[in-house]
Amino acid sequence: MSSPSTSEIDRLDPTPEVVELVSGRKVAIQRLKLRQLFRLLRIVTRGGAGYLPMLRDAMQGGADEFGTQLIAIAVIALPEAEDEAVECIMSCVEPAEVVQAAVDKQQRELNERLRRELGEELYNPEPEDAITIIEAVINREKGDLAALGKRLGAAFRMAEKTGQLEEKAGPASASSTPTPESSEASPEPQTSSRRSTAGRTSKSSTSESAE
Repeated sequence: MSSPSTSEIDRLDPTPEVVELVSGRKVAIQRLKLRQLFRLLRIVTRGGAGYLPMLRDAMQGGADEFGTQLIAIAVIALPEAEDEAVECIMSCVEPAEVVQAAVDKQQRELNERLRRELGEELYNPEPEDAITIIEAVINREKGDLAALGKRLGAAFRMAEKTGQLEEKAGPASASSTPTPESSEASPEPQTSSRRSTAGRTSKSSTSESAE
């Protein structure tokens, strides 16, 4: 039986990719899960929405082309998505020295200190570090991201074809708009001042009693 390929082994037991920051600190790139994926998408949709058609076209060219376009769009979008970018990179990395299976108090305290120091550094990261981390994250996940994009695109086209995305006016919106007939049929409201003038005022009654 042939041995599994390197990519298959990495998928079953992924080894974190390690990159070095400007400060010399080494961080491990984490695999994208739901929260990290949404944070990455917020960068692209907030600051690079105008480039999304290019990304859709790049899906047809394979994972490498898709990854290159996604990196470019994410970097262009950084000035308009400052908070989203910081949240994304902070959630996608971990100190490379963290002890994954910390069993004693000393190891746990070391992990807490390393994570705290990294959080302080990435709270206002070097621009080069932000680009390095985003690039590493996308390069690591470009195959899965391209496949997910194609899957969502197919689902969207199917919904569009079957008419599920057509906007339909609800009955509430139709009834809320007054028609000319309903406006004419409505009785003219009577004002309180008109009713009050029909009777005597307290001032007039007082004047008559005085007379």
